[in-house]
Parts: sequence; C-alpha cells; structure tokens
Amino acid sequence: MADGVFVQAQLEEDPNEARTRKAILDAAVELVSDGHLITVPGAAERAQVSVATAYRYFPSVDLLIQEASNHAFNYLTYVEEVLADIDAAGDIVHDRVEALARSVRECCRTRHQCAWPHVLA
Repeated sequence: MADGVFVQAQLEEDPNEARTRKAILDAAVELVSDGHLITVPGAAERAQVSVATAYRYFPSVDLLIQEASNHAFNYLTYVEEVLADIDAAGDIVHDRVEALARSVRECCRTRHQCAWPHVLA
C-alpha cells in the first residue's frame, strides 16, 4: 500500500476503530502508571482486546510506546488547560463550575474521543 493511501486510511478510521485504538493506548499508559513495562500483549489484555487486534493497530512495541507517550502527553496537556480555565474563573464556586462545564462542552464538541470519562472516573 502506498504511503499516501495508508495515511488516508488512518485519517478515515471509523469510530469503533478509534475507540479500540484509544483503549489500547489508555491501557499502555495505565501499565506504566502501575509500574509495568509496556508490551503489546499486556496492553491488549488490559484493554480487553485480542493480542492480534492490538498488533493490528500497533505492529511493534516501539510504535505502541511512542504513540502511548504522545497520548499521555496530549491528555496531561489538556487536563492542565482545563485546570487553568477553572483557576482563572476565580474563587466563586458557581464560576468555577461554569468553567468546568464549558470545558466539558468544548471537549465533547471538538475532540473525537472525549477525555472526560477518564477525568471523572
């Protein structure tokens, strides 16, 4: 498959595939958080997908580690932005809750996979 075709196929990933990919990335980040090494089979088990499925998304552990690192960094950056928005709202609880609500709405409106289920868990 030509590189341009492969990139186009990745951009057109369906929502189910995007959820599976995100579940594997979340699982890889959780492995590190729990003090374990990232492996494709370990991420597959934690994400509750088959090892074959995980390898279809991440053919090597190096790719999984690279993408999991980017995933974690993007998530942490986003959380920092939300916390900054809440802090900028001042000390009045109502204003802080409104800032949080705006962040949730913006997240769900603009992001393919909303981070809020992980923040609220």
